[in-house]
Amino acid sequence: MPSLRALTRHPRFAWWASILLTGLCAVVWWSTTLSTAHARLAALLTIEPYTFATHEQLVFNFFKSGDFFQTIHAAYTDDWTWSGHRAFTLPVVARIYGLRPSPAWLWEIQITAVMLGVIPAMIIGRQAMRTTWGLAVGGLIYLATPTVMIMALQDYQDMVFALPFLMGTFMCMADRRAWVVAAGAVLAVLPREECVPLMLLIALVVWPPRDPQTLRRPWSRWVRNVGIALGIA
Repeated sequence: MPSLRALTRHPRFAWWASILLTGLCAVVWWSTTLSTAHARLAALLTIEPYTFATHEQLVFNFFKSGDFFQTIHAAYTDDWTWSGHRAFTLPVVARIYGLRPSPAWLWEIQITAVMLGVIPAMIIGRQAMRTTWGLAVGGLIYLATPTVMIMALQDYQDMVFALPFLMGTFMCMADRRAWVVAAGAVLAVLPREECVPLMLLIALVVWPPRDPQTLRRPWSRWVRNVGIALGIA
């Protein structure tokens, strides 16, 4: 029989162990965050109850009529998508919200989206460590970061989606294929217009992996990534 040390070095064992460990931790994280959100909602102790109510009315009215409008926050206009913001996630969330309209469901959508950011975090971990065990390291660091749960427990905001989406952008910018880089750049700008400069910064700081044959730094792919990001911006 193979020794434990040899088993842990086997790529397939490391892959399955990383997936199972991170998956279990993700379920615990999701359940804990969700129960906390439900308790806050039941006690009307959200961060800003009127903001939560405003966003729920927005998505409810869009689901019912196809238009964004609300009667709670008189200081903001109801232009697309709302108050002059350009949040491509808001119409999508409104459609998903329509499957089971309720304040709790709106929060569950946001929490689930933040939890799914663990997937690009795992891939980034593997890219950084150059080992299959990096999947577990990246995923567990993401789930254990207090900011991640704090963001998920915010009252619904489109900007919260920037967290998992920008993680996906980091992951895509390290890919060798141009279409994957473009997809990552598009993903980054979906939550709101404030994400556009963040997407450009990610393109500037993420270096594609070196060529395994020549070990040269991939200047051309880095320039390509920055060009794609500028074009999408």
